[in-house]
Amino acid sequence: MKLFLAALNSELDKLKHRTKYLLVSYSDFQTPNKELNFTKYIQNLYTDDLLLDSGAFSYMGQHNNGEVKIDWDKYIEDYANFINKYDIKYFFELDIDIIVGLKEVERLRKKLEDLTGKKPIVV
Repeated sequence: MKLFLAALNSELDKLKHRTKYLLVSYSDFQTPNKELNFTKYIQNLYTDDLLLDSGAFSYMGQHNNGEVKIDWDKYIEDYANFINKYDIKYFFELDIDIIVGLKEVERLRKKLEDLTGKKPIVV
């Protein structure tokens, strides 16, 4: 069994030296400056494996309050590009069925598979 440990971005520098398996969220690395930080972490990781969470759950409260309208197709395309760019092996699908319904999640999962050529971890 592999136990993937998660940490806040501010704690990644400390954690990366102590764990073989690291869980990070895509939503933490969506701006250009943060992506530079992700590149730094990838280059300096002392981990065997990295698990990427989609970060979609972070938007659920905002979506339900009507604060944010999300183009999920665009989100999945950007997420897939990130996965491809960094050759991420392990990543989660978008767990947003409570917002868009199961059929839409299945469609987005298929799109993610097609764009990455990999199967996501189903939530």
